[in-house]
Amino acid sequence: MPTWTRWLKPLRRRGCSRQKPARKPSCRKLSIEQLEDRTVPSLSLSALHLGSANGSIDYDYTAGNKVFPTGHVDNGKYYDLVVTRSDGTTSTVVPRTATNPFILANDYYTVLAGDPVSTATPYKFTIHEYANATTATILNSSTISFYVAQASLYLDTNGTLTPQSFLAAGTTAAVKVAGLQPSEGNWNTTWLLPDGSTVVGANTAGSDRPGTDSNGVLAAGSFLQYEPRPAPNTGSDVWNWQSNYETQGFQTFNSSNQGSWFLTLQEDNRHFLTLSVFTVDTTAPAAPTVNIPPGPIVINASNYTVTGTVTDNFQLALVQIWVDSNGDGKIDNGETVAGSQILTGTSASGQ
Repeated sequence: MPTWTRWLKPLRRRGCSRQKPARKPSCRKLSIEQLEDRTVPSLSLSALHLGSANGSIDYDYTAGNKVFPTGHVDNGKYYDLVVTRSDGTTSTVVPRTATNPFILANDYYTVLAGDPVSTATPYKFTIHEYANATTATILNSSTISFYVAQASLYLDTNGTLTPQSFLAAGTTAAVKVAGLQPSEGNWNTTWLLPDGSTVVGANTAGSDRPGTDSNGVLAAGSFLQYEPRPAPNTGSDVWNWQSNYETQGFQTFNSSNQGSWFLTLQEDNRHFLTLSVFTVDTTAPAAPTVNIPPGPIVINASNYTVTGTVTDNFQLALVQIWVDSNGDGKIDNGETVAGSQILTGTSASGQ
């Protein structure tokens, strides 16, 4: 740490003449004052903040989050700011820029929906320092790591997991989370309604909370269940027992709580995040429409293409073909289905 020293003007003692007698020592005395130690800022990244440069310090993020770095660089130099993802790909947040002035408040990285989750390899924010605007030589650098997590939804039917996008009333959700800080135990688990603030269940104490493995997978080999299981307590996944939740206000999925639910996970006050985990949809979609053919037809062909429209990308449309003997548009009076096909997508077709 450098010390700054100030030299003062020589002082004269009282009674000393301005005339200096020959061969007599001077009456002047040199006075030295030592100032306080001062540290000159040098290149460094000091922290990462959630949402803004003044946001909470955090090192776990998910899609849509903005990651703001804070730090220092040396005066009179150039710098750039780069994010390296867990798969080794990079994104330049700030291209090479002069350090005068140096402002990081508006420099941030937004986690994208397509960004890979962290594994044993975290993401990295790196600041490089250069002597000028063109040199390839890096004078100095500073790196700080963070993690990017993602949730996956499954429908839990008596222990059988099926990948899912939406959940209907009365179903049970199984949520898997990957990309958290690895090898950390006892993550607080808090379930939130679509309003983002109403807590319906929270497990925040004790050793019955889930932990992450060496690759950052939460409750590896298992999942988080909502609703957690009521008594009797069975199975080794104790984090899924209702009795281990300190806050209990569980609600089954129904029309009053449909929408996007959230899950907050926290390991400590610098490793936390809130994930959008699933959407509850209890509203039945409108019936699909058939465009071709526009009505009953008589054909003599080995195949025929039927096209139509469903109301959303996740609706399943059942198309049935039959001989309508009485022309009432219904399968009745012993009429049998000649063929059928289940189609998906807003614009569906099949033969």
